[in-house]
Amino acid sequence: MDDVDLGGFQSWKSLGEISGETIYYRKIECYNDICWNVDLEECIVSMAPFGGPVAVAGPNPKKIVQMTVATGKKIRIFTSSGRLISQFSQCEGANGTIHSLGWTSEEQLTTLYTDGLICTYSIRGEKRLEESLGANIIDAAYYPDGLVVLVEGCRLRHIIYRTEGRKRRLEVTPFADVGLTQPPHAITCLTPESLSTDIPLQVYVSPTQVDHMSGTLYQVNDRECRDLQIPLSYILRVAVSPKRTHVATFSREGAINVSRSNMMENVINFDTRSFEPPNQLLWCGDDVVVGIWQPKQVKPDGTRSVLVLISPKGTAEYTFDGPAYGVSEADCVRVITNTACYVIERVPKSAVSIFANHSLDPGILLRDAFADYENERASSVKSIRGLDSQELKQAVDCCIEAAGHEWDPQIQTELLKAAAYGKCFCKTYDADTFVDQCNSLRVLNAVRRPDVGIPLSYGQYQALSPVVLIDRLIQRNLHFLAYKICTYLPDMHKKTETVLIHWAKAKVRTDAPPEEIVRGIQEKFQLCPGISYKEVAKMATAAHKPAIAERLLEKEPKASDQVELLLDMGKRDMALEKAVSSGDTDLVYRVILKMSKRHNADGKIHEDELFNSIKAHPLARDLFIAYCEYNDTKLLEKYYDAMELNHQLAFRSLRYYLNSSETGYSIKCGHLQAAKERLPKRSVDFTLIDQQETLYTKQTTFARNDKIKDKSFVGESVAGTLRLMFKHRMSNKEIDKFKNEFDIPQQMFFWVKLMALIEFGQWKELDAFGNMKKCPIGWKAFADECLKAGRVEDAKKYAVRIEDYAKRCEMFCKLEMWAEAIRLADDEGEPGLLEAIQSRCPADSPHRATIRTLLSRY
Repeated sequence: MDDVDLGGFQSWKSLGEISGETIYYRKIECYNDICWNVDLEECIVSMAPFGGPVAVAGPNPKKIVQMTVATGKKIRIFTSSGRLISQFSQCEGANGTIHSLGWTSEEQLTTLYTDGLICTYSIRGEKRLEESLGANIIDAAYYPDGLVVLVEGCRLRHIIYRTEGRKRRLEVTPFADVGLTQPPHAITCLTPESLSTDIPLQVYVSPTQVDHMSGTLYQVNDRECRDLQIPLSYILRVAVSPKRTHVATFSREGAINVSRSNMMENVINFDTRSFEPPNQLLWCGDDVVVGIWQPKQVKPDGTRSVLVLISPKGTAEYTFDGPAYGVSEADCVRVITNTACYVIERVPKSAVSIFANHSLDPGILLRDAFADYENERASSVKSIRGLDSQELKQAVDCCIEAAGHEWDPQIQTELLKAAAYGKCFCKTYDADTFVDQCNSLRVLNAVRRPDVGIPLSYGQYQALSPVVLIDRLIQRNLHFLAYKICTYLPDMHKKTETVLIHWAKAKVRTDAPPEEIVRGIQEKFQLCPGISYKEVAKMATAAHKPAIAERLLEKEPKASDQVELLLDMGKRDMALEKAVSSGDTDLVYRVILKMSKRHNADGKIHEDELFNSIKAHPLARDLFIAYCEYNDTKLLEKYYDAMELNHQLAFRSLRYYLNSSETGYSIKCGHLQAAKERLPKRSVDFTLIDQQETLYTKQTTFARNDKIKDKSFVGESVAGTLRLMFKHRMSNKEIDKFKNEFDIPQQMFFWVKLMALIEFGQWKELDAFGNMKKCPIGWKAFADECLKAGRVEDAKKYAVRIEDYAKRCEMFCKLEMWAEAIRLADDEGEPGLLEAIQSRCPADSPHRATIRTLLSRY
């Protein structure tokens, strides 16, 4: 290992020293032998950050045997390793050609046409948005959440992507007027830390020579336009650093200048000695500016492109065969050519301390000690003991960190082995750092493989997060890898459900037999207990595969999700059955309401279908009836009629009669007649309703009588009507006729008459009524009611006529007839009655002595 340039130190390029430390940059070949199947030099190329896809649009694709290219213009999306992800035709609604391509933070491709049409596509080529700005496009600058376009008339427009539910739309906002008369040389976006803040999006605009008299660089937003007053000739290129702290410009004289974003301090002034502006002006991290010149920009007949790294302390140059295109990353710059993909990055301090020849840091000492250990040299232990505990821990951390920033799995392994070896000599060391680094590298090595093609650096992986990486893998249909990462990384098991659902949706869209699709999905979903089948079933429905959707819904654990989708599929009977079996009344109500609001082409409810569905389910039927009672009585009557529930219809008519606010005789009688028509003539219910009709007729007659004119008759019961007849002193003949007509029992008649005569103070009539020899309800009732009315003397008169001596004695006590009560009890020989009288008699009453005397005899 000592004889090998393990870290590639010999190929590093120095960009000077900062604070006594040499700054190195290195070029790493991620993929080679790439075959894009297109000539990049003839195409529009756009690369997404974070190792994202490469979009290519051009008129002259190469015709390769392995890939037949359809006629017409195509847009192709590749991985950085050159694997084709998708290809699709340019938008048919565009009248112009493609102006430019850009990527959103969600890895959706934005296609901007010269006629102002904007289309966005998923990484799989599915169109998500198509809107027109209604104006021709002159220039555009992209940022992760939108873009800024320069339309005809040299007007700036800010375009933001908005998502409302599942729909996407464009929000267009005008910028302040710059006052340009010709298209500028360059426009570049300076995005705030977050678009949710009050800080607006800023745009740098560099005017042409015609408009140069007023300024060299403008900073524009939707509120104002400010001249930065840079002392340069007109600017041809502008680039903002990833952290938005610096701005790089390329002027007409061929100078690259770097200033802070407020343009108050110049950091770099480098003469490129080229009047030809770079094809791309980028940033490599936040420290180094990158300029890329295409072959024909270097020489008219050139075949190699040039990439120049520029820092405050030095420069470096790389050349590539054929055209080169780059994209700024958070910690590097990624470059593609016709045959390869590279990453140019700053060498981390940990790697410098381990791999630089002049280094004597603990990290390189630990690496050498491990090399001696592998070669079975005794000097290994001696080297380790030469490090104190703090230096040893520092060396272990250095090897772990350096391993994370390496791209070669062999070097990663060597460094991790060295760290593990050094860990053995540490008395206390937290192994979590080592384990986390191993986990991260395993994931990074997996996604960097050519068949995946996501060349993420360690720093990008930390910034992106495993959650977002998994989402990007499933968008590429790399479900197995995403699933493995979920099961491998701690705290990522919750993403397993997301991966499986996305995989199942993709499975549904295939042409495989339905049985195979359902079986495959059910087998995989067993790996995640409790997973919902709802979204997959929705996809099957949208793909016009209802049989698959029904089979999948049988396994759905949530009844509400089952029912909702079955209703959307038109399977109302099945939805009702599932809702009833769940026992959730709210869910049953939801189904019933959905079914009751479903109309046919004539605007009428599908009543027969609804009635037949709820007929088989008692719970649904009862809830439907309860709902209709308060919300739709006409629909309820139709249900009763369809089901031939005549008794229910009759009772509804009777309820209308009882609850109706209408007082018209014909209307009320109509309700009763309708009820009778629904019942058999010999039934008890028919007889009762017929009697009610007769009673209502009588009551109406009494109410309309000129001598009475009492509307309170109407609506009373038989007893209530009889009471009012006594109130109005109707003749005994009329009363007896009413009594016989409604077969009023004798006891009921006596009770009603007694109560009515007392209530209305008809005492003479009461005396006459009480002269009978025998009373069906007993004389105690007369005495009680008279006592309640305060007629004590009348009560005494009826008390002495009570036949039962015990009840008569009790009534004597109530009326304070103590002498009569004592005499009655003594005559009957009842000492118990005497004791009861004694307990109720007042303490100062002379009758208490009499009671004691009588009790002494027993």
